[in-house]
Amino acid sequence: MQGRLHWLFRQNARPGDLVAEHRELLESIASRDSDRAAETALAHVQTNRDRALAWLFDAESS
Repeated sequence: MQGRLHWLFRQNARPGDLVAEHRELLESIASRDSDRAAETALAHVQTNRDRALAWLFDAESS
């Protein structure tokens, strides 16, 4: 299961967005802004969950 999830999460057609999300998360952690870090982490998880579901849905309809 873990291998499949790792593969799925690498199916990102927008790696620049992923890097920007990680950079924002790192900056919020480095600045010790826990509220911003929590918001950024949640947004990151939700965005990538939505991308994964869209990819899976599109893959199933092919």
